[in-house]
Amino acid sequence: MIVLARHGNTFGPGDKVVMVGAGTDLPLTPEGRAQAERVAAWLQRNGHVPARIIAGPLKRTMEFAQIIGIKYGYNVVTDRNLIELDYGAWEGRGDEDIKAAGGGKALEAWQKRGVWPAGAGWGESADMVRARAARALEACRGDATTFLCTSNGILRFIHAIATGEPPSDKAKVKTGHLCVLQPKGESSWHVVEWNSAP
Repeated sequence: MIVLARHGNTFGPGDKVVMVGAGTDLPLTPEGRAQAERVAAWLQRNGHVPARIIAGPLKRTMEFAQIIGIKYGYNVVTDRNLIELDYGAWEGRGDEDIKAAGGGKALEAWQKRGVWPAGAGWGESADMVRARAARALEACRGDATTFLCTSNGILRFIHAIATGEPPSDKAKVKTGHLCVLQPKGESSWHVVEWNSAP
């Protein structure tokens, strides 16, 4: 089984919310760290003691995973396959800024239907992101519980792999929320939970 979490908050009250991808390495806020504590409590309460803890390499995912690792006495393993998407020209910009620059239709198509935005200068193709999300999942296949901490963009692709659906808005995961996947056969996955509050 795999328990996945989106890292906790990186914006505080009153902060402007912008696209934060692989090019922006923000730490967690105090609330983001509290969210990690709640995930650790959820794991213990539900008997999902992880055999290993893996995170993407950015501060926000590593810090979140390390809080959980301390609870179980584990070191966090870094997996670059779990790094957030490279949002190119959209990095560090809010929705209104992207729309003002003429990217409104592409932004809506990405957010609602998972359509990869042509012309936005994202650092990878959708196929490249899907391939690394698949590598991260397959490395965790087995009987032991693995805890993964990553970001929303990658989680959308993990959901797409597990369900066969595009990485649309229904696959979004809120900060500090959980997903649970169970291996099904040799190459597929069953979604047990998605975007659940701990």
